[in-house]
Amino acid sequence: MAIITISKGSDPEGETVARQVAERLGYRCIEPEVIEEATKRFRISESKLTQVLEETPGIWERLTRSRRNYLIFIQAAMCELARRDNMVYHGSGGQQLLRGIPHVLKVRVIVPIARRVDWLVAQQGLTPEEAAKRVQAKDAEKTQRLRYLFDIDWNDPSLYDLVINLGRLSISSAAETISEMVSCPEFQKTLEAQQIIDNLALASLVKATLAANERTNKALVEVVAQSGT
Repeated sequence: MAIITISKGSDPEGETVARQVAERLGYRCIEPEVIEEATKRFRISESKLTQVLEETPGIWERLTRSRRNYLIFIQAAMCELARRDNMVYHGSGGQQLLRGIPHVLKVRVIVPIARRVDWLVAQQGLTPEEAAKRVQAKDAEKTQRLRYLFDIDWNDPSLYDLVINLGRLSISSAAETISEMVSCPEFQKTLEAQQIIDNLALASLVKATLAANERTNKALVEVVAQSGT
């Protein structure tokens, strides 16, 4: 049993890889389910939570804690889903939302820029120049957003256990490679790994509960859970 996070760009091929991996392994394939779980558990606006992961923060949001609080809700929901194991998450920030959990296989899928440009030209009728600008803008926006949320450069290969270039591997071969790698001993859940994810889930739930309460949502607190307490 394992958890796989797949970080990808705005192109659809990364999601296709994720779905093929999930199908091969019999795992759940998750992205919007995290937002749905957070919305249900903490009664937070679904559109606002989506903005946190998908849009670049405005000036006001950078000066407030509101966006960070929304991120707390997302992490709590993510941890709850991850406790059930056997899942492939292909949304934004998966490698950071589950940071420190040893049986998470963190994958980055790269698609050559030229192929992404060709896809936009074919699917949306853009000129090659317009498509190239769209790709560059999307990449810059995601880089800025993840740097703000997690203080990382998501292009840093050291954040991942495996980087796959779809310019070299077919989607099918990429899915096969990921499926084989997740069977390695390093990504098998142990009792210690289960305790780590249980602790993270509990700490995240406490932080989210505080963030959802008007009397405590501005409090600066550090929550640590050990052995379920």
